[in-house]
Amino acid sequence: QDATVADLQVVDEKEAEEAIASELAATSIAEHEKKVDEMDEKRQQVALAALASFRSRVRCQIGRPEAVEFATDDTLLRYLRARDGNEEKALSMFLSTLAWRAKNINPVAAASSGDEAPYGTCEQCKTDPRSHCFFNVGNDALGRPVVYSCAARAANKVVEDNMIHMALELERLFEGNKAPGKYVWVIDFKGMGMRDANPRMATTAIPMFTDHYPERMGQIVLINPPAIFHMFWKACKPILDNVTKEKIVMLRGAKDIAQYAAEHWQKNAAMAAWLDETMTNCKGAPGSFPDARLSDSLSDERTRQMLEKCRQLK
Repeated sequence: QDATVADLQVVDEKEAEEAIASELAATSIAEHEKKVDEMDEKRQQVALAALASFRSRVRCQIGRPEAVEFATDDTLLRYLRARDGNEEKALSMFLSTLAWRAKNINPVAAASSGDEAPYGTCEQCKTDPRSHCFFNVGNDALGRPVVYSCAARAANKVVEDNMIHMALELERLFEGNKAPGKYVWVIDFKGMGMRDANPRMATTAIPMFTDHYPERMGQIVLINPPAIFHMFWKACKPILDNVTKEKIVMLRGAKDIAQYAAEHWQKNAAMAAWLDETMTNCKGAPGSFPDARLSDSLSDERTRQMLEKCRQLK
C-alpha cells in the first residue's frame, strides 16, 4: 500500500538523515560497486546458461514484428538476470512488458516523425520544455549514459505524464530499449518541497523501471537528499530488490560530490562542469539551468535543444 504525505509528513530532520545515512552510506561507494559487479556476474552466468531454452520459449509466444525485433539476446538476458534465471518468471515478465509497450510506447513511436523518429517525444515537453526534468547529460567514466533529474525543476507534477517522459528518454538512449547498456540516474533534491513529495511518483516509477526496463540501472546517485526524502525511502524500500539497493549511493555536501565527480565524471569535463553549475548555483525551479556556454557543450543534441528552448522562455 502506498505511503502518503499524511502518514510520513512529520519527520524529525536529524533522525531522518541519520536513518537514511545508516542504510545507504554504511559502506563506501567502491565497496557498493564491487558488490554489484559480483552480483551481476553471477546472475549473468546463470542467465547465459538458460538463454537458448528461453529464446525458444519466447519465440513460440510472440509473432508481431515489433515483438520479434525487441526480443534480442541482450534483451532476453536482461529479463533472465532480473529473475535469477527462472524461465517461467522471466517469460511472464517479458510478455507483460510487450503488453505494456503496446499500450504506452508503440503508439507514441508510430506517431513520431522527423527529428522525433523513431522513438517519439514527450507530448508535454513539446508544449513546454520545462514540463519534466529527466534527460541525458553525457557519459561517465565507464561509458554509461548519465541521466539527470530534479523534481523541483519539473513543472508537470502528474505522475503518469512523468512516467511516460522517463520511459521515452530510456527508449531513445537504448534504441527502443533493444541496445545493450546501463545508465546512471543522478537525482538532485535541490529545491524539493511538498509539491514534489508525492510518494506515488516513486512507487509508480520503480515498478516501471524494474518490470519494463530491467537491468538498465547501473547506479542511482542521490544528491543532498533532505529530511523529506525519508518518506520516499519508506515508500520505496519494500519494493526495491537487494541488487537495486546496492546500486544506491548518497552524496551529501560539496566534498562528497567532488570526490564522486573526480572518480566517475573526469573523462567528460563538459558534463562535470554542467552538473556542478546546475547543482550548486542554479535555482531549484522549472527551466533553471546553466547558460549557453555550459549547456551547449553537452554531447547530447536532443538535450542541448531542450535546454535552449528553456532559455528562450526565461
